Amino acid sequence: MGDFNPHIRASAAVNALSEHVDITRENGVTTVMSAPGGGLFAGQGAVLNLDGWVTKDMLLKDSAAMIVNFPREPRIGPGDSNQQRTAGQDGWKNRIDLIRKTLRDAQAFSKLLDARVNTEPNLVLAALVPVVKGQMPVVFNVNSAAEIKAALEVSDEFKLKPILSGCTEAWKVVDLLKQKNVPVLLGGTLGQPDNDEPYDVNYTTAAVLSKAGVKFAFTAGGASSVRNLPWEAGMAAAYGLPKEEALKALTLYPAQILNISDQVGTISEGKVGNIVLSDGDPLEMTSHVKHLFVNGKPVSLKNKHTDLYEKFSKRPPKE
Repeated sequence: MGDFNPHIRASAAVNALSEHVDITRENGVTTVMSAPGGGLFAGQGAVLNLDGWVTKDMLLKDSAAMIVNFPREPRIGPGDSNQQRTAGQDGWKNRIDLIRKTLRDAQAFSKLLDARVNTEPNLVLAALVPVVKGQMPVVFNVNSAAEIKAALEVSDEFKLKPILSGCTEAWKVVDLLKQKNVPVLLGGTLGQPDNDEPYDVNYTTAAVLSKAGVKFAFTAGGASSVRNLPWEAGMAAAYGLPKEEALKALTLYPAQILNISDQVGTISEGKVGNIVLSDGDPLEMTSHVKHLFVNGKPVSLKNKHTDLYEKFSKRPPKE
């Protein structure tokens, strides 16, 4: 609850026995980052393998990144008055200034710790010390071009290590993303565009980023939608993204962006053995995963969805 929870770790709240785990694995997803959701400073994301009785069995990297829900740019309607427009913009800027103030406080707190000055414990500011020191990356959840620009301004001001997540309008600022060399976790590939945008704008954004040389990976949002991740990449591949790049954006690139490429992302000696075997192109919706290995062990593909399919496929015909 509240806006300031950078000390919260997602790993403390993972349910290893959730139905989402088995359902997500069936489509070939073996590794995820679980992230807190609320407030401005939501907390610390954890990278997990999708197999294990308890969180400890699943954890690849705890405190992998700080999650910041960047304030949403106000939506101004054609019928809004100048007063409403001004109030919306002022409110947005005030929320961004609140992020700046918190980061400045964290910098001051960090200096006190470095100087070994006795100070009152502060869980919020202590959790942000690795962020302002550049030791922990920050995932900014942003969508519009204005939000992307504002988040990068904050990152430059405080010398953060930014990762931009969501980025529906990344195609509008692709040159800036390339210039800043900022990685992107691209979401919304299967989403509906705004009324004044081309029907395929979300399908083609990945190809635009790839062509510009921006490193990106796909993200499908919350736990219930991660199973759709291969199809996000598949749709992007159908709209101009090279197939090889689509596969890398599901494997190697997210591992590099989250600093776990020494463990996962490719199949090589010494890495975690996460392997997917399918009966066709893994980016095609008509393909099926036949075998799955997590950490070198075969994992069952049985889940609630397959149980329901088997149950209702045996339903007797109506008399």
